Amino acid sequence: MITIGFIGCGGIAREYLQRLDQLGAAARVVAFCDIDRERAAALAAGREARLYTDYRAMLASEQLDAVFDCLPPFARADELVLAAARGCAIFTTKPLGLDLDTARRSLAAIEAAGVINSVGYMFRYSGITDYARQLIADRPVAMVV
Repeated sequence: MITIGFIGCGGIAREYLQRLDQLGAAARVVAFCDIDRERAAALAAGREARLYTDYRAMLASEQLDAVFDCLPPFARADELVLAAARGCAIFTTKPLGLDLDTARRSLAAIEAAGVINSVGYMFRYSGITDYARQLIADRPVAMVV
């Protein structure tokens, strides 16, 4: 069984948690972290999971196989770096960083630790994205706004 911790317990975390629930016994979320303890408790409702308000404490206390980083991009700090250092596979919402230095620091930590990482670009495989590719396939694009 894969043990998972969530960092950030807002709306997008709820969406990912619903998908994880479809895996059944293969994955178990054992920890939820949010600066708003009530929000973490609401997401964890009905589960045997520990609650945290500091991701550093969660990563130090838990034996996690994977972390779902569901923080909004503006709220990100070093949680990816710390999760990678703890050997956790990491799923994070896009973008990896709001600036190139942050993205490079996270990527370097992930590569150094040799952990699995995925950045969720939800629309990559949607029908509208395929349609947009078809529209511009044979046309030069000067600028996409």
